Amino acid sequence: MDTHGINQFYKVLADTLPTRWTERGLREVAGLSAPSGILGKNEWLLKADYAITVGRWFLEGLVDLARHVESGNNIGHVYIEIFAQLRMLAQHAPEDEVELAATQLANFAWREVEARRGMGRERISAALKEAVWFNSAPDQRCYLCGYQFTQHARDLFLRRTRQEMTPLNLVDFTRPRGAKARHLRIELDHEIPVAEGGATDEDNLYLACGWCNLTKSKLWSVYDARAWAAGVFRHPDPKIGTVTLPQPLWILRLIAARGRCEATASCPARLNNSELFVAPFNTKGALTPTNLMVVCAEHDPWAASRFIAPSLLPNRK
Repeated sequence: MDTHGINQFYKVLADTLPTRWTERGLREVAGLSAPSGILGKNEWLLKADYAITVGRWFLEGLVDLARHVESGNNIGHVYIEIFAQLRMLAQHAPEDEVELAATQLANFAWREVEARRGMGRERISAALKEAVWFNSAPDQRCYLCGYQFTQHARDLFLRRTRQEMTPLNLVDFTRPRGAKARHLRIELDHEIPVAEGGATDEDNLYLACGWCNLTKSKLWSVYDARAWAAGVFRHPDPKIGTVTLPQPLWILRLIAARGRCEATASCPARLNNSELFVAPFNTKGALTPTNLMVVCAEHDPWAASRFIAPSLLPNRK
């Protein structure tokens, strides 16, 4: 870890804090590079989601895709607009390089346009639901967090019962699945959202618990959630005490992307065989994306205190 770099990083932040609403102050901050170690062990995820986010912002800054969704335009119209904007932005770039970049961006944009045009979600038939269910046999779990579905949830999903799920008396305070009946149901999630061009078929449909499906929605990135925490909670266990709760999407994104217990290199727990949770690397720190690790039940440092009454939690999904 670059401690000198961290010192300089926070010195600039402190010096510019009073001017954070001015261009001068923000330009000084913009010149900073995150020093080694500041993004923690989840640096790979934060950088990947940053790239996804700014990539979409740049593209839609060149061309407002909503106009093309509503019109009868084709990919050629999108390409012409993008090429014209790139030509102005990169006046000294070789023509063939601008054409190549415009083609790449137009193809990316057109996929989005077509997806938005066909956003009416197709009805999922009983046969398709059963196919996805039995494709996941014999150990059907939420593909995003590893939660193992109950027999009651299975029967409700396969329409063998109409009796609704019952909310749980105890829930994970970092991820309160079970505070509502829907959280415990089995739902089908489009891995690639319909809004992004995902198909309603066996290859793109996965079993998800209601909590994960509700939290994921059509979001992709940790930056799609609010940039700061979801609230502050005082845990009844004095050993844990006051906890800054993470945004639900941060938890879901990390567990689904990492997909394995990080407590030890030899732990065999994966999404396909275990339910996974989040815990802090540093128990003195808040549960931010830089301080979250994925653990299984066996290696959970909060195993004895994780599950609490939903009534003790702030109002959350």
